[in-house]
Amino acid sequence: MKKYFSIFMVAMLLIMASCSESDSPAMADMRPSDNIITTDDAVPYDQAELAAVFAALDSLNATMPNNVSRGWFGGIIKTLADQAGAAIGKKVGHEKAGRVIASALVDIFIKDAVNESGSSLQVTFVYDESIKPSEFVIGGGLVIPGTPLVPRPAPRRSPILDNDDVEEVFEATNDVDHVGYQHNYAMYEIQNTISDFYIGGLFNYDSLFDRILGWMKADDMDLGRKDYLKDIVYYAGTIGLECYEDGCSDEEVIVRYYDYLVESGASQADLDIFVNFTADIAVKCAGMSEWGIHNYAAQLHELIKSQNISADMKVELAIIAQCTVNSALFWQQ
Repeated sequence: MKKYFSIFMVAMLLIMASCSESDSPAMADMRPSDNIITTDDAVPYDQAELAAVFAALDSLNATMPNNVSRGWFGGIIKTLADQAGAAIGKKVGHEKAGRVIASALVDIFIKDAVNESGSSLQVTFVYDESIKPSEFVIGGGLVIPGTPLVPRPAPRRSPILDNDDVEEVFEATNDVDHVGYQHNYAMYEIQNTISDFYIGGLFNYDSLFDRILGWMKADDMDLGRKDYLKDIVYYAGTIGLECYEDGCSDEEVIVRYYDYLVESGASQADLDIFVNFTADIAVKCAGMSEWGIHNYAAQLHELIKSQNISADMKVELAIIAQCTVNSALFWQQ
């Protein structure tokens, strides 16, 4: 796939011509105030090395067949929303929470827009563990806890879990190899308890936000960071809804979320990776069957493993790839 970053300005003009002229909601103050301590310590990166990774991904994508011809429009919006939410969530030390909240919000907003408020999808807890970031850790930086306390998955779908306490499952899988697993488990639980987030027939964002933070042991963050995360991730959800209502193309969805990341002060590395890596993987998954995505994930692991980049950057890319393919698996149901 051609790189969207190189045609960013052209794509911005295309939005104006191709999407409806609905007004965007007022942009929240995306950048944290001076009294909010952020934790956005970006992994050092070399642009030339990353360019080689992006080129390798292009080559891989050219060899991988699209096994499904049906559309996946709503799914790709949700997948890109959670990746944008993750990039912003890490600014306050809660990348996983940002990812899950943004993805869930887009799903709820779209359901409300099509008069399916409070309805749950008939979903299976499906996930992939082919991409293992822990293989790239060479001491320091990231601590990998011991063996997870949940069963290992079947090749395509999860076995029955003995423990249905969400917080305990999250604690037992709190390592870099299970970030995608946790995302899909959270989405599965939200679908099964969707009515809990409606009061008097109206969606209650506070209940969803607080529930997810509780699952991830993130509800003790200070009020300033919590409000910041709450506001900017909510805005990510509204962007997804606008993309759905405007019928935007894949390219236009990517540009809108890119613009969101720019306004929120994302690092240049995050911007480059989102446009040239995350989005390319998400779009490729949109044309694949469930088994095709599993096969693609294994190929992505080998691609990252073969690259001449730092161990920390390999871990970063592996987590992003793992989460993107898992989100695609869940939302293509």
